[in-house]
Amino acid sequence: MKFGGSESGLYDVFVRAKSYGSFETTGITLKLNGIVTSFSPNQGSVHGGTLITVTGYNFSTDIQDNPIRIGYTDCMVESSSNTQILCRTMPRVQEAPGGDNFVVFLRTYEEAVCQVDPCTFTWVNTATLNSYSTTFDSTLNAHVLTLTGMGFNASVGDNTQVLIDDFEQTIIDASDT
Repeated sequence: MKFGGSESGLYDVFVRAKSYGSFETTGITLKLNGIVTSFSPNQGSVHGGTLITVTGYNFSTDIQDNPIRIGYTDCMVESSSNTQILCRTMPRVQEAPGGDNFVVFLRTYEEAVCQVDPCTFTWVNTATLNSYSTTFDSTLNAHVLTLTGMGFNASVGDNTQVLIDDFEQTIIDASDT
């Protein structure tokens, strides 16, 4: 049997078969809760763009059913399954570092129970861009953009992105600077 979900709560279970009638189910209940068991990373830039993986259960598979808020800032859901949500932070409403409550809403109006202690996302402002340069690499037959700064905490293949006019670029090398 597949159960489509409902609001969190404790529900009595009743079973009836067409050919046998009702079964004795006294004391059989179904407890439903949306639970956040972890989210990672638990800190990111005040400028937004951090990809967060939320793990738990009783989430919806529809990306619009489980909005996520970090304080007053939205985390835009990019994918969602019954047990995992991926969201990307928007720029923090207050552009200063600090911590905010991490809240996952369920298909209804309620909040998922957060088992992370504390259930807080920390906003940091450590990355700075000092300069950039462009060159043409004849081996790649492409232009190469080099960004220089501090606190990028970047590596190829992680959640680091470089966008030019909303088009994602291929990162060929990355470091903290």
